[in-house]
Amino acid sequence: MASKFPSPVRLALVTSPAQWLSAGFHYLFSSILKYPRLQTSAPVTPEHFAELVNKYKPDYMIMSPTLITTMIMNAKCDFSCFELILLGGSAVTPELMKEVKHITQTGEVHVLYGMSELSGICVQHDIPLAPGSCGRPNGNMELKLMNPVTLEEITEPNVQGELWFRGPSVFKGYYNNPEATKEALTEDGWLRSGDILYRDEYWNLFFVERYKLLLKYRNHQVSPVEIESVIMKHPGVFHVAVTGIPDKECGDLVVACVVPKPGCSPTAQEIKDLVKESLTDSKQLRGGVIFMEQLPTTSTSKVNRKKLKELVLTLDRK
Repeated sequence: MASKFPSPVRLALVTSPAQWLSAGFHYLFSSILKYPRLQTSAPVTPEHFAELVNKYKPDYMIMSPTLITTMIMNAKCDFSCFELILLGGSAVTPELMKEVKHITQTGEVHVLYGMSELSGICVQHDIPLAPGSCGRPNGNMELKLMNPVTLEEITEPNVQGELWFRGPSVFKGYYNNPEATKEALTEDGWLRSGDILYRDEYWNLFFVERYKLLLKYRNHQVSPVEIESVIMKHPGVFHVAVTGIPDKECGDLVVACVVPKPGCSPTAQEIKDLVKESLTDSKQLRGGVIFMEQLPTTSTSKVNRKKLKELVLTLDRK
């Protein structure tokens, strides 16, 4: 008989805000599963993050793609102490996955998918995991992919649609907000996630984009994440967010907000040429390129798309 209760991790670093489920799970399950957690009441700046990592050597954390990008760029610490990192909250590019695996020297870097409205994570990771997938359905609820325009169910693989859920863990509604509840929940109990995903023939799920974030150029829907994934391939780009500038004739003019890597000076023309070589005409950067020191973020460490949309109207575009 083992003399010590087995723990899933040695020390979990909690960087999520208290209102995130990822933080709440640590508060609850660290005592049940008997693993220590490392948390702080101070803002998780790169300097403070580096102090915690260098001093305590945590081996596990859950973090948003935006926040870990900031830490990789600015935190002076040794990431090799981490043996497991889970990323979630927004789209994770293949380039970011590669970078995180490189600095941590571990292959245990995975993408999560879940919602507060679902009471947590709704995917599981098979071994080996399909490259780029956020996992397969847990099996404790019904789910289906729906055409968000026609509301017809998508039954074939590799076709994008909005992910819908139904089951005992789906929430009952938003507090004192019947309008938002009616928009999210159908009469027969399906939760509309607002996320565009697709599946392969084995039901591995692949995140594409938030449906409400899609831009529209003339009659074409444009995915900011698709364009961001292309721009991230530029060796001088550290972070990028794509949004649109309103245009009376065309709808949205696509603009890229780029954070260069330290010591690098990518040009706007290089970014435009990369997109031109890789994507169709409707996805070109007609709104230009804006270089920034950092992207605006929300309290939950996601890119603040609303603030970004306001900033691009006043910043210098190349």
